[in-house]
Amino acid sequence: MRGQVLIIVSLLVPRLAAGQPASAQAEALFRQARELLEAGKYEEACSAFDASEKLDPAISTLVNQANCRELNQQFATAWGLFVQAQQKTVTATDPRVVQLHALAVERAAQLEPKLSKLTITVTADHRVSGMEILVGADTIDAGMWGRALPVDRGTYTISVRAPGYESWTTTVTIAAERDAKTVDVPALARGPEIARGSKRSRTVPLIIGASAVALLGGSLGFELAGRSKLRDANRATTEALHDDLYRAANHRHYMAQALAGTGIAAAGVAAWMFWRGGSTESSAIARVHGFEVEPVLTTTSSGLQLTNHF
Repeated sequence: MRGQVLIIVSLLVPRLAAGQPASAQAEALFRQARELLEAGKYEEACSAFDASEKLDPAISTLVNQANCRELNQQFATAWGLFVQAQQKTVTATDPRVVQLHALAVERAAQLEPKLSKLTITVTADHRVSGMEILVGADTIDAGMWGRALPVDRGTYTISVRAPGYESWTTTVTIAAERDAKTVDVPALARGPEIARGSKRSRTVPLIIGASAVALLGGSLGFELAGRSKLRDANRATTEALHDDLYRAANHRHYMAQALAGTGIAAAGVAAWMFWRGGSTESSAIARVHGFEVEPVLTTTSSGLQLTNHF
């Protein structure tokens, strides 16, 4: 087979102009590729053919690319290139191009039974939103999942990822010829960004406890200020001054009571949360008339305020 392949290559050395001459760079690369191929340096030869085809596409270069990949035992790539050459020449009338078409058809047919294939399966219950499957650096379209795809020989790294889930990776080694491997994607584990919501933390109860201390301290301050105003009212020399100081004392007394009540309640919540082992993200979310409500502690000009975000 190797002798047959080399003979065919020798017939394809001249590039077919087909009305447009090849660039000097593409022609030089083509000739270098031919020399490397005859020297048995298939990897380098294939790279040179690829570069030549990229600079100046030609059916003869395409067929030589396919031939080189076959010699390098990259049967899936070779088969794909022969099929591509076959499709591009199917309506050809030029005798030389017709000959290339016949060669491409024959070689693709010879290669197809030798192809190795890889199947990546994902059952319906293992599929999640945003899931991506990569073979090496190439993303595999979801339409290809569960299908046997021709692949070249080699060891492949298969990675599966999805938002909110831990990535899963495995490797599979494919033989050059008539190998068939299947990779079953398991259920992905929840990622840290989701799992951490269920981990208990003592940060929240400590913050609430500190807020409770601040509220009780503010309450004591207002109470002392109110008593001072009340003493001043009792010593007032006029009735108007007495009334103003008395109202100020009452205002401070009421503020002290409000802060004390809030502080005691906050202290109770902090103690309860600390005693039960911290807080969870889910415990901080309640439902009101079917809507999720998350309490948020904010600071206002009159003290701390507990608000709800819907």
